[in-house]
Amino acid sequence: MRPTVFADEFTLNRYACCVCQVLPSTTIVLPCSHCVCRPCQVGCADKDGRSLCPMDGEPFCEDECQESKLSARRKQDLKACCWNESYGCDFVGPLAGVLEHYEQECAFHVSPCQKCGEIIVIDMLAAHYISHLNCRLPSQTFSESPLQGDGASIASNNATASGSGADEELMRVFEVTAVSELQRTVDALERMTETIDAQLEETEEQLERLASN
Repeated sequence: MRPTVFADEFTLNRYACCVCQVLPSTTIVLPCSHCVCRPCQVGCADKDGRSLCPMDGEPFCEDECQESKLSARRKQDLKACCWNESYGCDFVGPLAGVLEHYEQECAFHVSPCQKCGEIIVIDMLAAHYISHLNCRLPSQTFSESPLQGDGASIASNNATASGSGADEELMRVFEVTAVSELQRTVDALERMTETIDAQLEETEEQLERLASN
């Protein structure tokens, strides 16, 4: 799951847990100024029973901590970027709107190229495959024959005819390869869709937990 990037960095730094990035209704502010949620605060205890800040290792005790509350209304008004921001999406909206945009509107979902592994925006994936195939086409070159006169001409003509037949055969091979690669792309997109669906379910659960805090 990609982390949620909030447009208001001040609110994020003040209220979000520095460990899990959740925005709880009540944030625990440590003496070193780092913020954690209650579950992460409990997890800060080491095997000796001491509590250490997970970011800088500074020890703290319960009495030294302060609570900072984020109202439900303000939480709902927080604006966040689309999870595909790093791939070019510039959407910014309320937290609940990010999920709807990501699921129904965003045109910047990505998939890895099955040949080179590069992450490509899905709308550009077909063009990337075509470009990739073109780059792999070997150039057909023929060295000049050392023969002179008619012999050289005949040798050149034979080489040209042979090269033409090889080109046609090569193109047929690439056509078959292209179909196979596109099928693998379809399979990869189906797997990616399943992954996105799982991510969306997890996000919905996170939003429900945020709303209930």
